Amino acid sequence: VGVIGDRFALICSGFGVCMFGFALLGCAATKTNMRFLLLVYSIVLLLLLVAFGMLMITEAAASRSDKVKQMVQSAWESRVVSHAGDLCDLQHDMQCSGFTSNCSGQWTNDTRPSDCPACHLEKDSHYPNACWNVLQAKIHENLKPLLYISIITFVVLGMALMGALYMCQRLKVSNREYRLYETIRSDE
Repeated sequence: VGVIGDRFALICSGFGVCMFGFALLGCAATKTNMRFLLLVYSIVLLLLLVAFGMLMITEAAASRSDKVKQMVQSAWESRVVSHAGDLCDLQHDMQCSGFTSNCSGQWTNDTRPSDCPACHLEKDSHYPNACWNVLQAKIHENLKPLLYISIITFVVLGMALMGALYMCQRLKVSNREYRLYETIRSDE
């Protein structure tokens, strides 16, 4: 918890490269005065704006959501049996015990709560805090910078969309100019 994995960093880097390419597409559309390309660029900007808006709403709700708690609790309880050692290390590192239960009591395998892994004596958790409270704080802490980045990206995308729509409007040929063009063309 709290450490960005290599895979996530690679995905973020790939997304950044794609955004750079997308920005170049917008610049090319503006430079070449290709209205169709600018409209495609505007549509994709609008889709990205909607996607980032939904991402911000999801991020804001995720840290306090019961669904997130249920999902994490389900994963926790499945690991109690299959990977108890990992949970014991996690409990020891985060100084908590159990997901919602206090695992610091003297338990036998029959009386142990379902969210308490059977740990070795040196890793047995004797901490009074349940791990969900600590995990929830970590989730909120890790989502906060992502929320700020999403808000900034949302604003930048909105400004880019307004610029692209302005350029589309500027490239619009009026009927009077079109008739003048047709007159000149027919004289040739």
